[in-house]
Amino acid sequence: MELKLPAQSTGNSRLKYAVALTRMGTVIDIHVRLSCGEQWYVECKVDKSARECIRRAIGQLLEYSLYGESDLPKRMMIAGNCVPNSNDHTYLSRLSSSYGLNFEYRTAHSPCPH
Repeated sequence: MELKLPAQSTGNSRLKYAVALTRMGTVIDIHVRLSCGEQWYVECKVDKSARECIRRAIGQLLEYSLYGESDLPKRMMIAGNCVPNSNDHTYLSRLSSSYGLNFEYRTAHSPCPH
């Protein structure tokens, strides 16, 4: 699965990608730490729809971000193999605005099973 992350306007910051263990001993699929200190968590999912990818990833992203003494990341991304529809975008927008959490969905280049 190939994932294109958004371009940054943080000057000379370089992206560092790593698989990271959380304080609970679970693995974040991709943990991005910019040199400015900003962090992103990316959870990768392959399923039959973007909705299913979102459903499976949100609980993990919330746990990584909020359980124990974890720091809240600037971005929480779901990398899924299916293109999201308007309902999926609305759902993520509602979650973000209702709870102040920054969820994003990125379509990775992998076929979506039908």
